Amino acid sequence: MEQKTESKISLIIVVALITVLVMAMAIGAYLKLTDKVLISRSDYEARIAAYKQYDKLMDIQEIIDESFLWEYDKEAEFEGMYRGMLESLGDKYSRYMNKEEWESMLQSMNSSFTGVGVVFMQTDEGFYITEVIKDGPAYGAGVQAGDYILKVDGQEYGHCNQRRGRNHG
Repeated sequence: MEQKTESKISLIIVVALITVLVMAMAIGAYLKLTDKVLISRSDYEARIAAYKQYDKLMDIQEIIDESFLWEYDKEAEFEGMYRGMLESLGDKYSRYMNKEEWESMLQSMNSSFTGVGVVFMQTDEGFYITEVIKDGPAYGAGVQAGDYILKVDGQEYGHCNQRRGRNHG
């Protein structure tokens, strides 16, 4: 009698496992055939919020697609949008660069590191150190990112654009 009960329990477990596997395969097949995906509620809500945020942009794109009379470069359209987003911040140090511009900037930086070993940008207060090159002279002298160069050899450097071109790093 005990063996029959164990056999019935084993059979029920096997049937349950097979049922679960078959249902999982059926759900997977349904999702694949109907071109649907499952995402979490939080992911869904985040996507809805993003859609609402960019609704105006999508409306404008739809109008362009349906009504604009001439051919245009879609990549240039998006590049203009990216540039406009950063320009609208009103920060003269924030700028969008496409891949070619970025690579060109990196190339020019890689080929022009000479001098004291700093990367800087000009501000109203002076030259702001954004990075100190490890093992360079400035690094050895204790210069840190966030410092300002106000004077060099006793000469003020605050608003001297002509010196910027001559004195890299």
